[in-house]
Amino acid sequence: MLEILRKITPLHLVVGFGLLVAGIIFVSEAQAACTSSVPFTSGTQGYHTFRIPAVVKTTKGTVLAFAEGRKNSISDTGDIDLVLKRSTDGGCTWGPLIVVWNSGIHTSGNPAPVVDPATGKIILLSTWNDATKTASLTRYVYVLSSTDDGVTWSAPRQITSTTKLSGWTWYATGPGHGTALEYG
Repeated sequence: MLEILRKITPLHLVVGFGLLVAGIIFVSEAQAACTSSVPFTSGTQGYHTFRIPAVVKTTKGTVLAFAEGRKNSISDTGDIDLVLKRSTDGGCTWGPLIVVWNSGIHTSGNPAPVVDPATGKIILLSTWNDATKTASLTRYVYVLSSTDDGVTWSAPRQITSTTKLSGWTWYATGPGHGTALEYG
């Protein structure tokens, strides 16, 4: 055992932690045959690129993989939708693409989901940019939610005034996922 520990490098720890944070390690013994899966593939389903992933596991065990669906290019601005794929088998296979938020030519992105462990409600923070103006001047924070394990989503509700300090220019809600506190 000590010999194995000596062979672990900082890179191993970073890669292992990254996989855990990315939500890839949700596999039970029954799913051991599933070694990997890819929920999004760029150049498919009407999107040039998928970027800025975020993954959570719901209280019912469904894995939700979010991303920005970039319509026309890899660019951080422009026609970008907030998309999702659901997996009910621990991430081995993925259901159809769900567009959580399509704001036309504008940018809806930076998904930061969190699951309320008490209610099972999924809260999704996101940012929105006006595609016709400089992002730092028009970036707003929104919240969406799902009470049916990510199948359907509420309309986006702007919460910028309670989350952004007046002196901030560029900022983002993600990538990544939120953390629910049990106490405090």
